[in-house]
Amino acid sequence: MYLVVEGELLMHTPTARHTLAPGDLVHVPPKTPHGYRNPTDKPTRFVAWAVGGPMDGFFHEMADQVRALPGDLGAMQNIMQKYGVERAQH
Repeated sequence: MYLVVEGELLMHTPTARHTLAPGDLVHVPPKTPHGYRNPTDKPTRFVAWAVGGPMDGFFHEMADQVRALPGDLGAMQNIMQKYGVERAQH
């Protein structure tokens, strides 16, 4: 699940695209390929949570090691690789 706190978040799955605003909440079912990005040049803050499974570790490490981009981009890429998370090509 993802809850947007500030800014905008573009969330997409193979079958849908949604632009989320502060207060919007989205549930992504388990094993559903999905991605998200900030479609603006303004900061976006969101809360993401998963229940059980390896993605818990992914989100814990992201929260601990990725605080500001582009400075923490290397750490983010290492964590993504560790958990098999791929960046979508647009």
